[in-house]
Amino acid sequence: MVLLYNLSVILIIWTLISRNAGSKVYTASYNGDLDEVRQLTAKNCADVNTPYEGGDGKNTPLHVAAKINHTQIVMLLLSCNADPDKKAADGLTALMFASQIGTVDVANILLGAGAGIDIKQETGWTALMLASYNMRTKIGKALVNAEAKLDLQQKDGRTALMMASNNNHLSAVEVLISAGADTNIQQEIGWTALIFSVNRGHLAVTKELVESGANLNIKTHKGETALHKAAEKNRKEEIGIFLQHGADVSIETNAGETAESISRKNGFADLLKLIQQYTDAKGHVVADITLEEQLIDISAKSLLMHVIYLMMIGILFIGMIAFCCYIYKLRKRNKQLSLQIHMVTFNNKERRENEHIYDDADENIYDEAKDYIHEN
Repeated sequence: MVLLYNLSVILIIWTLISRNAGSKVYTASYNGDLDEVRQLTAKNCADVNTPYEGGDGKNTPLHVAAKINHTQIVMLLLSCNADPDKKAADGLTALMFASQIGTVDVANILLGAGAGIDIKQETGWTALMLASYNMRTKIGKALVNAEAKLDLQQKDGRTALMMASNNNHLSAVEVLISAGADTNIQQEIGWTALIFSVNRGHLAVTKELVESGANLNIKTHKGETALHKAAEKNRKEEIGIFLQHGADVSIETNAGETAESISRKNGFADLLKLIQQYTDAKGHVVADITLEEQLIDISAKSLLMHVIYLMMIGILFIGMIAFCCYIYKLRKRNKQLSLQIHMVTFNNKERRENEHIYDDADENIYDEAKDYIHEN
C-alpha cells in the first residue's frame, strides 16, 4: 500500500511538472520565441506533444505555431518528434490549421514531415476541404500533388469540389478537376458541385464544370436538375449553356415542374422565350437555331426596349423643360401687361385731376365776369 501510494504521488508530481513545462513550450511557441522554445525542448523533448489546458483548449505547441505561421518553430518542434497528426480540441491537425488559415510554408513543412493528408475532423473536414473552402489555392495544389484523396465527403456529403464551387473558387475548381475530381458526386440532399455553383450564380465555375463533363440531368431529392435551379434563380446565361450542351428540358421535378413552367410561374419572360425558342414541341433541343442567335436576339430586343424607354424619358424631360419655359414667359408677359395697365390707370387719373382743376378755374372766371356786368 505504501509503495502504491508513493507511486501515485510521483505520477501526480510528474504530471504537474510536465503540464507546466508543456504550457511553457506552448507559450513560447505562441509568442514566436524561437530561443525559448529551443532551450525548453533541449531539456525535455517530450513536452512538445503536451496539450495546453487553456486558451482555445488542448492545442499543442505545434498547433499554435502552425496557426501563427512560425515556420522555424514548426521545424524545431518536428525535429523534437512533435506529432503532426495530433488533433486539437476541435479535431483539427496542424496541417488542417495551416490549410484553413493559409500558412503555405508551414503546410509544405508538415507535408515534408509526413503529416497525414486525409485525416478527417469529427464532422468530416479534411485539409483539402479546408483549403478549397477558404480559397487557399497554393495549399490546395500542394495537397493534390501529395496525392490527397479528392472525393472524400463530409458527414453531409459535401466534397472539396462542392465547397470550391459554392464559394466561387475557380482556380481550386480547375485544380481539382484537372486532378480527376468527380463532378457528379451528390451530397445528402442530392446536390452536385454544378447545382451549388448555379444556385450561387457563379457563371465561370458553372462553365468550367459543364465543359469538364458534369452531368446536367442529375436530379436532387426534390427531382430538380441544374436546369431547374437556373430557371428558379433566373440565370439566363446558365440556361443558355445547359441548352447548348444538351440539357433535358422535359425533366420534371417531384412537384411536376419543368424549367419552362418554373420560368412562366415566376414571370421570367426572357428566360421563358429562350427555352421555348430553343426547344421543339416535344421538349427536344432544336439544332438549327444556335444558342448565340437566341441570346443575341433577346439581348437586342432588350436593348431596343431600353433605348425606347430612354427616348420616352428624354421626350418627357424636354416637354417638361418647354412647359416650364412657357410658364415663365407667360408670367413675364402678364407682369408686363399688369405694369402697362397700372401706368394707363395712373395717367388717366392724373388727367382727370388736371381737368377738374381747369373746370374750377373756368367757373371762377365766369362768376367774376357776371359780377362785373351786373355792377356796370
